[in-house]
Amino acid sequence: MNSFALRVRLLEPSVGVVSGGTRVVVHGVGFRPPPHSLTVRFRLHLQDPDEGRANVPSVADVTGRFLSGTQLECVVPDFELQAKRAIAARTSLAASSACVSSAPQLVPLSVEVLLNGGELHSNSLVFRLHQPLEVQRVCPQSVLMASPAITMTSTLNILKLPGPTLSRSTLRAGQRPLEILEDMSVLPVFVRAKQVSERTGAVSEQTREGRWKLSPVGVYEVEFDARQLKPTAIVYIET
Repeated sequence: MNSFALRVRLLEPSVGVVSGGTRVVVHGVGFRPPPHSLTVRFRLHLQDPDEGRANVPSVADVTGRFLSGTQLECVVPDFELQAKRAIAARTSLAASSACVSSAPQLVPLSVEVLLNGGELHSNSLVFRLHQPLEVQRVCPQSVLMASPAITMTSTLNILKLPGPTLSRSTLRAGQRPLEILEDMSVLPVFVRAKQVSERTGAVSEQTREGRWKLSPVGVYEVEFDARQLKPTAIVYIET
């Protein structure tokens, strides 16, 4: 058997929250059922220039649950501290800053599958992490049901941070320049509205495509079409 017998082709989803818990289905070939073991390895490759701080593991292994020869399932581990350091290293903020917890940057992880503890290694794909999203305000909070076209704006907890401030001159000899992180506004964004019927109590949901915006004060917002939403709708944001 050669190294090409184990391959990964797709992560579904390929984006999740830094605190972990996202359930991911890995699509590929060469997955085997028990008694064989499947391990999913998540690795943060981004360079952290501050070598004087306490070491934080950049690799986490989790057990993959066999679904079929082409699918397995796993849960993304917590990379919150590592993500904060990666973002802080590329901005003018400290990792402990509250602003870093509201940063828009996506932090990439490489993901590979190991069979039987490393007997075979797959190729790797990229999984991107974002900070937790919270809807802090929806405007307007009430609309006329008969209005033909209504656009609502939801304000998030995500802030536009200053751009990278580290240059080559700040790096030690032999270090590579720090990679630039993507902004989460490159991702498609969706608004999920949960509605409750006042007459029957039945719950229904609608998912609508949103549009990223940046407010004048540097806060990220999502616009969406609010036609035919009931007055009791509860709004969620998803990437």
